[in-house]
Amino acid sequence: MTAGIGWGAYQVGVVRPARERAEQARAQTEREQRELTDLLPRALGQGHQEVLAEAQVDEARQRAGQILADGRSALARRDAAGAKKAISDLEDLRADLRREYVLRIMSRPGEPSGVWRIPARNPQARNYYIVVEPVAPDGRILSLPVTSEETGQTQTVSKWAVRVSEDVFNQVRRDKNDDGIVQRNRLGEKRRGSLDVDYLMPVLGRAILTW
Repeated sequence: MTAGIGWGAYQVGVVRPARERAEQARAQTEREQRELTDLLPRALGQGHQEVLAEAQVDEARQRAGQILADGRSALARRDAAGAKKAISDLEDLRADLRREYVLRIMSRPGEPSGVWRIPARNPQARNYYIVVEPVAPDGRILSLPVTSEETGQTQTVSKWAVRVSEDVFNQVRRDKNDDGIVQRNRLGEKRRGSLDVDYLMPVLGRAILTW
């Protein structure tokens, strides 16, 4: 009787848990195999095609091709995390291509339309900036990642200041001084399918986030 009880306890306490762990490990291996050979390759290819369907510029197509190559390389070395990152990067690129907005010069009461800075390395000079906000076609103010030339840090913001020449700065200032409103208030436009803003006024390509 004691032997029978001992054998039953061994089956329940040792054999069965070991069998269950083996089955779980086998199921996990099968899931990982299916992910690497089916799910991730399909998602990677679909993400690449969706980017190409949106892209209107060669830069976006080239970037998508590089991400696709990175993802395929990750799959070849069975790196699921690397493949997932490539898929995520394609999703981000697609979202960027789909985004549309106008860079509107700030003209609300209590908000500056332009600011200037004295650079630390040249106290005799001034850097000039126009304050803008990205406005979607439906009127929403977007929040976008922008890198500050002063700190080198990128933050997600709903307004920033774009560096311009003194001439452009003065044009905007004169426009606002006429009646308190900036009539020519479109600094640039980001169109669907493109990656960059098409500027309607000359800019110097840098920005600040605080003033």
